[in-house]
Amino acid sequence: MPADDRLESAPASADADARGKPAVIPVVGSTVGGAIVSLVALTVSVPVAVAALGFYIACRLAEDYLIVPRILGRTVQVPAVVTVVAVLIGAALMGIIGALVAIPVAAALRLLPHEVAFHRLDSS
Repeated sequence: MPADDRLESAPASADADARGKPAVIPVVGSTVGGAIVSLVALTVSVPVAVAALGFYIACRLAEDYLIVPRILGRTVQVPAVVTVVAVLIGAALMGIIGALVAIPVAAALRLLPHEVAFHRLDSS
């Protein structure tokens, strides 16, 4: 591979590195990655930075409000609307920790009546 080809692919791999590594941190990692990519895009030009930021925001909204609630809803058997509302309430009450704990709490609250109240009705 000639040196020129490696130099052309370096910004793309640096972009993927800056966006991908922080994404493993729950809740805020993806935002940090998007901020890094947008700041690096500012070195090219303002329209490129605005386009990168717009693309990041669109991807983040699609992920947060369409993809993640469906996956978590199937995993913990909580409806997607309840998942979104639980995360919003948890984040409003307790910040990042509340957003992280909200879905398991919603699943527990949904399961509690079935295991306690309905279980007692079944055994009597």
